[in-house]
Amino acid sequence: MSVLVNPLTQQEISDTELRGLTELVTMQMAAEAELAILEETEKRTKERLNKLQMELVPNKMQELGLTSISLSNGANVKVEDHFSAGIPTQESIRKDVTKAGRRVECFKWLKENDGVDIIKSEVVITLTKGQEKELQRIAKILEKNKVPFNLLDEVHWQTLRSFLKEQIQQGRDVPRDLFSVFEGKKSKITIGK
Repeated sequence: MSVLVNPLTQQEISDTELRGLTELVTMQMAAEAELAILEETEKRTKERLNKLQMELVPNKMQELGLTSISLSNGANVKVEDHFSAGIPTQESIRKDVTKAGRRVECFKWLKENDGVDIIKSEVVITLTKGQEKELQRIAKILEKNKVPFNLLDEVHWQTLRSFLKEQIQQGRDVPRDLFSVFEGKKSKITIGK
């Protein structure tokens, strides 16, 4: 068996110290596995909640002819109109690159359909240490100095939701799948006092 040596102190690492390290690494691995399970549980729970809120409870209440009710368990249930839409975020594209094309198409559609005013553009500049002075002058001389940058378009989700809802209400053809538009009912539960 080979002997491990601390490269900083040149002293031998004892079996006790290695067992302590192994124990800590095992604890970290267990925490990582636990976190992965919790994240998957959260994902499934959100999917189940979404099905209950957007489909099962509203459908049952519609079947019963109700829009609101107070139940014996103290829950007050109300079904309201609900509208949502979205554009894939940069973070979601990092997780699933197939969404990048959809993001491009969303912005293209907005620009071609009177939505250009709701787009917020962001310039991200990659500077190395020592380029602080460049940052101060960057707005005027960005291209002149060939400073690398990325132009990212963004639309706040609430602004997008309002814009697309208005477009639909005006009878305009909105690509619902492209923007993941959902228009329907959503249940909301509050607990009585």
